[in-house]
Amino acid sequence: MKRAEALKIRANLQTAVQSLDDQTALEMVTFYPSFAELCDKSYTADKQGYKFQYNGELYKTVQPGYTFVSHYVPGVGTESLFERIDETHRGTIDDPIPYNGNMVLTNGLYYVQDEVVYLCTRDTGTAVYHPLSALVGLYVETI
Repeated sequence: MKRAEALKIRANLQTAVQSLDDQTALEMVTFYPSFAELCDKSYTADKQGYKFQYNGELYKTVQPGYTFVSHYVPGVGTESLFERIDETHRGTIDDPIPYNGNMVLTNGLYYVQDEVVYLCTRDTGTAVYHPLSALVGLYVETI
């Protein structure tokens, strides 16, 4: 197979996997374009939820029309641009949801951060960015 054909197949595959749900996508991280590759092309993701890999983890864009640039990397400070895709957790005391600092909290669900489990006592309605320890009494209580 020629390199040009292989690159075309890869591009088609990267387009096709965008339609997968988050849980299925987690099983296929290597099929998604890398953050660096998208930055090199100054790629613009037309739709919200465009999936890509960064440091071996799967992320998706939060806003439609995002153009990838290398100085806004996924992580702390770019939560309004990217959301890390995590495996599904039930949100029970036995299977709390790992909190990553860019999440909407739901009343009645359990979350875990720094090995401490918290119960959400009030919906946040929008993503919150503070550590859960700073939200005790506002949105969560320590278990």
